[in-house]
Amino acid sequence: MGQSSHLKSRAEDLGVAGRVNFRGELPRAQVFEAMARADVFVQHNVRLANGAEEALGGSLLEASARGLPVVATSSGGVPEAVVHGITGLLSPPMDTSAMAENLQALLDSSSLRQRLGSAGREFVAAHHNSDNQTKLLAQQLRSAASFTV
Repeated sequence: MGQSSHLKSRAEDLGVAGRVNFRGELPRAQVFEAMARADVFVQHNVRLANGAEEALGGSLLEASARGLPVVATSSGGVPEAVVHGITGLLSPPMDTSAMAENLQALLDSSSLRQRLGSAGREFVAAHHNSDNQTKLLAQQLRSAASFTV
C-alpha cells in the first residue's frame, strides 16, 4: 500500500475522510488558489531514517507570504521560516498532541490567525525577499572566493 493509500485508509478509520482532501501534486497556480481559500497552513515535517529533513520550508514561506498562519514542526530549518508565536505555531516533530493543540488554538481564534498571518507576511517580505537573498548569496560567494588554503 502506497503512502497516499495508507493515509486515505487512516482518514476513513478516523471518520474524517469526508473532510480531508488528498490532492497529491498540483500545479503552482492550483496550490495558490487552495491557499487563498485556506484559513491555516499545516505542515508536519519529520527527520527521515537517513537523517534527511526539511532544509528551510519553502512551502511555509509561500503560505506566510500569502498571509496564512502556519502550524508546523520544528524540524530541520523550519524555525528559520516560522517564528514560534510570531508568524506561526511550532511543535516538536512527531508530537501530534502539540500539533493538534496548536491547530485548535488557531481554529478557535480569528484574531490569532490574523495576527500570525500578518506577521508572517511581513517576516517573509523583510527576511526572505529576493533582494535580501541575492545580497546574502553575493556575500557568501565573495567570502568563498577570498578563501585560501
